[in-house]
Formats: sequence, C-alpha cells, structure tokens
Amino acid sequence: MIELYEEGVTVAAVLPRLGDEGAYGIPATQGPAGSAVRHMLRTGRPPG
Repeated sequence: MIELYEEGVTVAAVLPRLGDEGAYGIPATQGPAGSAVRHMLRTGRPPG
C-alpha cells in the first residue's frame, strides 16, 4: 500500500463518491471506496 502511494497510485478518484451506495448508518468506506482499495491492491493500478 505504501509503495503504491509513493508511486502515485491512490483511490482519490472515488473519494467524492463516499456514501453514495450505502443506507444511513452504513460506513461510507464500504461500497465504492472498499472496492477501489481491493482493485488497487489486486492490480497495482488506480481504480477507474
């Protein structure tokens, strides 16, 4: 994760969508942000 950040690979593009998919009371880190982190860790590339 740190190496990816140092290389400029982040999930910044999905941060404006935090909370878009969840109902009230569901942590905003679930949904698009969580998916973006998993994608980044699997592929080594930013989401999207």
